[in-house]
Amino acid sequence: MSSSDVQISIRLDGSQEIYHSGETVKGVVVAKVNTFLRVSVLKAEFEGMYTYRNKYGGFHKQVIKNYEVKLDMDGKISDINPGRYHSPFSFTLDQSFPSSLVCLAGSVEYKITAKCGYKLSNDSSIEKTESVNYISVNRYLDLRDKPFALVGAQLKHVHPTGWCYWCCGQDLQISMEIKKRAFVAGERIEVSAAINNETSHIVSKTELDVIQTVKTKINRKVKQKVVRKERGMVMDHTEQVWINESLLVPSVPPTSDDYNMTVSYLLRMLLTLDNGKLIKLVIPIVIGNVPVDTSIIEGAGSELSFMYTGEISGGDVVQCNYIPSYIVYRFSPDALPSAPTVEEPTA
Repeated sequence: MSSSDVQISIRLDGSQEIYHSGETVKGVVVAKVNTFLRVSVLKAEFEGMYTYRNKYGGFHKQVIKNYEVKLDMDGKISDINPGRYHSPFSFTLDQSFPSSLVCLAGSVEYKITAKCGYKLSNDSSIEKTESVNYISVNRYLDLRDKPFALVGAQLKHVHPTGWCYWCCGQDLQISMEIKKRAFVAGERIEVSAAINNETSHIVSKTELDVIQTVKTKINRKVKQKVVRKERGMVMDHTEQVWINESLLVPSVPPTSDDYNMTVSYLLRMLLTLDNGKLIKLVIPIVIGNVPVDTSIIEGAGSELSFMYTGEISGGDVVQCNYIPSYIVYRFSPDALPSAPTVEEPTA
């Protein structure tokens, strides 16, 4: 007996294998039977799973949901002649399912497994074979439901020269402004900023980036840059100006306040001073999937059909290793707080 007796595979409706919470996943289990056999079980299983990773390399798993559908071959589940059989199945995804996510803090993954147990005769032992398909599940986040995030934000900061060796200097003045705080994958975040260095020292580097923070229920928090743009030095008594500088939003998981795995984003301007100190201006932003104006996404036929799956190239992108996301969402995270004050950690 061998796996060549019967091979099974899963064929899902729709080539992208990307679904929304609340949607029905339909497909067929295809069984190619090469010899007469007695099938004891044929079924399709759906499983959603959280995986939490700790800083020591270990992990903990938590089931989101399990479904099971028993199937048959050509209306029977016993004596099967050689041939090719198609057994349809369907699963309806809960509205509460979180979006698929893979990051250093853990993952949210969904899979469909087809399983077949069979005998070649009544006296033989049961043989088993299976096939697995991973799918992406997305929860709706409609930016039209977030009017507070559609208004802009502006930060201004004056950094006093409080160090003894800067005592003869003046102030370092920084400002950053965006026209709105809600975006979708494939859209550009336009930022205007000004850095007025009236001191006698140098700003070594200026950087504009988007920081993703994923926090799990085991209180592990992982931050990473998902897109970045960098400028050079700001010499003493000079000014650096950013006018409608853009960052392209990559295909990342949306903002979510899911208790088990929270996802949030910050737009950050980071200045590195020549003494090693950092100055940060940060504005919370929302990343969703239903844009307010679909014309912002080139080629978008409608907000319910366009899907951003292409790779993003160019110097803007630092890292983009996510399952592609639909530009369709309806989930409502917590309200954004007002723009926080500047952080000034010591070197």
